[in-house]
Amino acid sequence: MVAIGDQKCDFCSNPDVRWSFPAGDFTVKIENEVTGDTGLPEDKSADVAYVKDAWLACDDCKNLYEEGGIAALVERVGSLYKLVDPTLADPRLYEKVTEALTRLYTAFQVNRTGLPVPIERQEGD
Repeated sequence: MVAIGDQKCDFCSNPDVRWSFPAGDFTVKIENEVTGDTGLPEDKSADVAYVKDAWLACDDCKNLYEEGGIAALVERVGSLYKLVDPTLADPRLYEKVTEALTRLYTAFQVNRTGLPVPIERQEGD
């Protein structure tokens, strides 16, 4: 079991994390329209590095990933993003966000190094 402090789901940001997926480091190219202006001259994208030894997940994201794969997870997270960011009502921007999520979660899947490990709950959690 993995003990965890103040963390959140690396997929949907839910603070109720229950699982840890071991994974290696990787880099994903994300367009500026998704991440905001990177300040890079004449470049429409940036490489975003994910350096961590594990990805944390809530029960919902872990189950969706294992049962429905990346597409189901992208749909869940994209829908949650829409609730908190009204600019995602624009279908073109929403499509860019879901494409970025798909690239990110695909890279996670390729770099995953093991089965999910339950997180030990601290007393009072």
